[in-house]
Amino acid sequence: MARLAERGKRHRFHDDSDGPAREVALYREAAQTLMPLGVEVLVLDSTDATPTDVAKRIADALPPSGGSVDNPTDPDDRTVNS
Repeated sequence: MARLAERGKRHRFHDDSDGPAREVALYREAAQTLMPLGVEVLVLDSTDATPTDVAKRIADALPPSGGSVDNPTDPDDRTVNS
């Protein structure tokens, strides 16, 4: 909410003052649903982080390159191929 107040409303979704809190709650609920299923979930609190810091934390959490959805390096990869 502080960032929104600082930079101003830029979208109709910004008219809902409860929107950011609801969004955080929904992401938290999704993480709590996925983690017990064995899905790796990266939870980041970006409250005091810069976009560069957040991007670095995401990049650092990614598995080493070499695999893909079509050709995973881990035969037990839980990726769904369709």
